[in-house]
Amino acid sequence: LNLAQDQLAIRGNVDVNMNGKSIDDLVGNLLASNLKIQRKDSLYVLDTISISSKAKNFDSRILEIYSDIGAASIDGQFRIDNVVNAVKKIAKDNYPFYTRHWSTVNDLAVQNFDFDIYIKDSENIFALAGVPKLSIRDMRVNGRVNSDFGEIAITSSIPFIGLDKYQLFGWQINFNSIHNDGSLMMNIDSSLVDGKSFNPIDIIADTNGDTININVKTDAIIDSIERLDIIVQIFPDDRGIRLHLENNELIMLGNKWQFSNDNRIVLGKEYIDINNLSLTDDTKKIILKDINNEGVELQLENVDFAIANPFIDYDKMLFGGMMNMSMKLYKMYSSAPVISGTASIDEFLINNENFGKLEIDIGKTNVNPYEGLVSLVHPDHVIKSNISFNQENNILDATLKAKDLPLRIFEFIIPDGISETVGKADLDIVIKGPLDDLDLQGDGLIREGAVKVDYLGSKFFFDDQPIAIDRYLIDLTDDIITDSEDNVGLITGGIKHDLFSEFVMDLNITADNAIVLNTTKRENPLYYGYAQGKVSVDFDGPFDRADLKVEAITGPNTVLNVPVSYYQEGYDESFVRFVDRDNLDNQEITIINSNDDYKIKGLNIEMNVTLTKDAEMRIIFDESRQDILEGRGDGAVQMYIDRFGAFDVFGEFEIANGQYLFTSGEFVKKPFIIKPGGIIRWNGDPLDATLDIDANYIVRTPLNVFLAEYMVSNTGIEQEARSTQTTELILDLTGTIFKPIINFDIAFPDLQGELKTYADSKLRTLRTNEIELNNQVVQLIVFQTFLSSDGGITPGVSNSSLLTSAAGNTLSELVSNQLSNLLTGLLSEALSDNGLISGIDFKVGLRNNSGLFSTDAGALNFNEVEVDGRTRFRFLNERMSLKVGGNFVRNEDVIGGLGSYIAGNVVLEYFLTDERKLKVRLYGTSDIDFQSTSRRGKYGFGFGYRTEFGTLSEFQDVLRDSLEEVNDSELEEENKN
Repeated sequence: LNLAQDQLAIRGNVDVNMNGKSIDDLVGNLLASNLKIQRKDSLYVLDTISISSKAKNFDSRILEIYSDIGAASIDGQFRIDNVVNAVKKIAKDNYPFYTRHWSTVNDLAVQNFDFDIYIKDSENIFALAGVPKLSIRDMRVNGRVNSDFGEIAITSSIPFIGLDKYQLFGWQINFNSIHNDGSLMMNIDSSLVDGKSFNPIDIIADTNGDTININVKTDAIIDSIERLDIIVQIFPDDRGIRLHLENNELIMLGNKWQFSNDNRIVLGKEYIDINNLSLTDDTKKIILKDINNEGVELQLENVDFAIANPFIDYDKMLFGGMMNMSMKLYKMYSSAPVISGTASIDEFLINNENFGKLEIDIGKTNVNPYEGLVSLVHPDHVIKSNISFNQENNILDATLKAKDLPLRIFEFIIPDGISETVGKADLDIVIKGPLDDLDLQGDGLIREGAVKVDYLGSKFFFDDQPIAIDRYLIDLTDDIITDSEDNVGLITGGIKHDLFSEFVMDLNITADNAIVLNTTKRENPLYYGYAQGKVSVDFDGPFDRADLKVEAITGPNTVLNVPVSYYQEGYDESFVRFVDRDNLDNQEITIINSNDDYKIKGLNIEMNVTLTKDAEMRIIFDESRQDILEGRGDGAVQMYIDRFGAFDVFGEFEIANGQYLFTSGEFVKKPFIIKPGGIIRWNGDPLDATLDIDANYIVRTPLNVFLAEYMVSNTGIEQEARSTQTTELILDLTGTIFKPIINFDIAFPDLQGELKTYADSKLRTLRTNEIELNNQVVQLIVFQTFLSSDGGITPGVSNSSLLTSAAGNTLSELVSNQLSNLLTGLLSEALSDNGLISGIDFKVGLRNNSGLFSTDAGALNFNEVEVDGRTRFRFLNERMSLKVGGNFVRNEDVIGGLGSYIAGNVVLEYFLTDERKLKVRLYGTSDIDFQSTSRRGKYGFGFGYRTEFGTLSEFQDVLRDSLEEVNDSELEEENKN
């Protein structure tokens, strides 16, 4: 069948029903199944091939082929053995100059047919044709060939085609040629060349005889070329072909570049002639010349080296600097070409930081190997490399020496996770051997080094530490590091690599006493503090996907803070966003302090911490009120933080001693002493940790008020009750860290006899009424005394002692609160049953009335009395509220003739959404301006939004989704604009 030059062994089942004199007039069907085709050492399997040939009329027929790989059909006048020659003859007739070296094609019978080819997945079938790495998927090609009219038409769609390291995606081709007029339209959606991605490219070409015009267009095909739109004209020439480059639009490195007007390139057999070909943007120039029509010279003048970044393709480092270069290639068509060149950059930039003057000198003569010298010289450091490469046997012999190499360069390689890197390194390295099996040996010395591990907040120091280097490992074994307190740690292992690429950490640091955590709330609001103790830290994996495992036993001075909530500025809901008025036209408004700011980018962390009584654990419920639980004890905690932001904690902590600062309002802050045995237990979400803690607060107070009903007929016991007794307030803390449940109880640990019997009986009754029990607890916490059974003010307690025991609370506040509660109850009972009004809150307050309850009537100073009245009506099932109130100020010291006055205020609030998260607020208030001694008013409106989260994980998920919605909406707006 002449399918291939090599022998083929074909095995399978074949059913044939065909007849004809030759392959060109065969009609019928062929069905082959379970085919196995062996070529050399490779085996190819096809499930099914179906061939159908049908005659349509006297001189035309249709041939159809189907298989599990794809399908093909030819419909019209054709001879199988003449199809290829027919296409060649049309090409030679239409474009004689470009096909002049093709073999002569004799006149053929008419070939006039349509064709359609579809390849679903080529798999490895192209290996039969000697192209084993060619792969095609979902390709469809159709077209027409008409030898009478000299016509070839092809339309194709190829979603994917790959050959080794080259891959094209979305390749569309439309080609038409009739006689000597032709056109080509080609589009490639994207492409990959050796792992480098390229943006879409359009090619449009037309032919008129032997003149070809090609227009190439693309936007940002690589990072350094923002816009490419050039025209290449191709003409016949006696020496070969002649090319001319036309200016259209070329934007590179942010500037517009122009080709010289009368440029010309002639290419022939072992011949090249370049005339006046340059590309400039006024300050920079790229020049291409020929050398005696047998070589080329490339010159760069003041060109930014950043143009090479897309080809270097190392995203952790961006290079730059103005470069001058001359590179010459002599005798390029000979078997032994000669190369020489120099390049220099006065300020070689890495991530916009000047690393010194870079100089490169390379050369090669006929018989000698390539020789090169690379140097990077800066006042603070020097790097030099000598290179020799023998192309005949692929042997490389190179040395690399560095003096005072700055260690901060590692912050470019490790963009997240470390900071404040300082220090220097001296290196002496030899690289030699064949390119496919290079050997590397060397050593180095690290001096005056330091680095901060950001997530831990700890800084480590190292000085005069040796390192050993081979092809696969930078060995740091037995190197010593210290922390900020000069505690010593030992390194085992090092950094794996493959010829200084693909860096992977594989090292351990151990220390008997080291600072492993030293962070603030700003650096890590999830947990923070200071931790010191015995530690072992493992670093594994590549720098951008590292795994950090910490085994630690806490020592003295350790304080670990776990805040229940933290606040972030700039959080935007998807439909409400507030910005500074001055920035309304600024498109660079960004959201700051998003949840992503506290993620460990690229890092997985596992921390197994054994907590001892040397360490203090602090659970911060509300830092602004100092509502904090703190204690020391024993426990084991495992923390897992992955590189995607998830944070889980497991383990428990048993408190041996500590305290919980109970707070209420702005002034009540009482330390409850935690009883030994309290437990904090984590099972995943750090804020969903369960609490089982008891604490107490001791008060010394008389019991006569508490047991007043028992004192009526027992004067003997009354005297004992009037003496101060030890009263224990018991706080039972359960629930979770995020939603703690607090219950109170009262005990009298020192009472005995009859008084104890009365107290126990009263406590049993009190425990059946939680509200009354809590009222007594608050009274004891605030005033250090009991509340009378009727809820009144404790008799016999002087104004001065009340004020002292309340630590800043005034007696008038107590009177005002009790009066407000009484009026609220009366009004609510009278009015809230009408269906419209949901409830009423009434509050009244007195100020500047310190003498109100004094036994000295003259102490009541009415010219200082201020009465504050506020009433809040709640409507429509709490959806709307109206607050109406004001102050009446009696002031006999007339200010500017104003005397006594009334200052009123009103606030209307309405929830806009059914879930009652978004509300609108309108308000108005009036008062006295004491500087101008006149009345003033203030009116306005605003919006408020509130939402709640049950766990930290829920808060993180909602915040991340909201921020993504904001960014997506902004991107949509930019695309519309």
